[in-house]
Amino acid sequence: MDRERTQYVIGGRAIPVVERPAGGGARPDDRAVILLHGLTASAATMGPELGRLADAGYFCLAPDAPHHGPREDGFLAAMGEAPPTRAHACLLDIVTAWIEEVTGLMQVLRASGKCRLAVVGVSMGGHTALGTMRHDPRPDVCIPLLSTPSWEPRREGAARDPREARAPVHAPGRFPPIPLLAITAGRDSIVPPGPMRAFVETLRPGYAACPERLRHLDYPESDHCMRPEDWHAAWQEVLAWLDRWLPPGKEV
Repeated sequence: MDRERTQYVIGGRAIPVVERPAGGGARPDDRAVILLHGLTASAATMGPELGRLADAGYFCLAPDAPHHGPREDGFLAAMGEAPPTRAHACLLDIVTAWIEEVTGLMQVLRASGKCRLAVVGVSMGGHTALGTMRHDPRPDVCIPLLSTPSWEPRREGAARDPREARAPVHAPGRFPPIPLLAITAGRDSIVPPGPMRAFVETLRPGYAACPERLRHLDYPESDHCMRPEDWHAAWQEVLAWLDRWLPPGKEV
């Protein structure tokens, strides 16, 4: 284990996690933000975003996904060489396992006094953040960026996977009234924004009593690797959403 990471034991497995304490003179309180990285990235690559959250006064932590970072074991290399059907199954292997781990991490954090939790995920991490909404405990705030609630294969020729029935798109009732901020990129060629746009519209009736808790932002000029100015603006929106729906609370 390197100096940057600590470990949480989830389901009998040691999960490496990068943590950042709340900065700016903020006192420890009952909030935590879990930040989830994208495919082939790692918790360490989210350093700038972790720093931004910590500087804003949040205790934040980023776990490494299965087969990523210090958990790298050749799985991703094999996935990259696999035919479409197998590659799609590999992605679902990671996402479904990570959903279980993040749900377990939330249980551990709540038991330690971090009673209010936000999950913020980018790309595959956003798929996972959305997936946690189908489990208990749910996060108190959910913010998926550049992600989709649907688990249908994006590669042409990939066969359907039975696990697609467990995708968040099939459980809209699990979302209200949890504050949800969905961020997409209009030119995203990796995770097209259409499914997320459609899902947000599906959710609107459930948020009718609290429409301010559901928001979708699209950056029409950005692809999956967003323009720097759009990426910066998106994270300003993330922080504003957290400030609104996860304000300072009980000290711990």
